[in-house]
Amino acid sequence: MPAPITLPPLDEQQQANLRQCYEKAADTETRTRYQMMDTVARILKRFLSGGLDAIPRRASPGRGRTTTSAWEAELLRVIELDPARR
Repeated sequence: MPAPITLPPLDEQQQANLRQCYEKAADTETRTRYQMMDTVARILKRFLSGGLDAIPRRASPGRGRTTTSAWEAELLRVIELDPARR
């Protein structure tokens, strides 16, 4: 097994710089890499404070979903319509 990689947590200034680089990235690949760094930093922080149980995705805050499956099905149907035939 390869040696584990240890990453130091990002301080506030590094996080701000990362966000700024993400916003200014000119191409999608670079932007995606900055986004991955942010994601890894957040998950690593959760792991360091809560162990393996803190890694799985948590429920989003706020109100639950209010759309019905019938509404969603209709939306998907309308999205697929040819605009020239309306």
